[in-house]
Amino acid sequence: SPSPSPSPSPSPSPPPPTMTPPDPPTFTPALLLSPLPTLPSPAQLVAFENTASTFVSWGKCEQSVFSCDDQSSHTVCAAQAKIECHPPMCVAVAVRNVPGHSDDFVLYTAADCVAKQSYTDQSWTLYKVLPPLA
Repeated sequence: SPSPSPSPSPSPSPPPPTMTPPDPPTFTPALLLSPLPTLPSPAQLVAFENTASTFVSWGKCEQSVFSCDDQSSHTVCAAQAKIECHPPMCVAVAVRNVPGHSDDFVLYTAADCVAKQSYTDQSWTLYKVLPPLA
């Protein structure tokens, strides 16, 4: 019977292809020289006077209504409301003491109307914009 023929020796496998590193990102001077965000000057900082258990008669003054995140505390919602209040367009903001509604805070634009229409309501706190310090 014929003897099995020797199997051919395996040829060496070719080396794996070399990976060339990607080119490093290039930075344009415009990106590096863009100005940093500036902090507001003291004149731009807004101070509020808070009046607990106070609300403004619904719809009697020009108002904008906002909601806070579902899990917001009064403190977090009040902070968000104050950020949204930009004088001189905003003169006061009323914030629910227990947020979680579609009307968690209400921004107002007319100080005289807010003064006339404010009343005692245990569910709300009114924050009135104070005049800037000179």
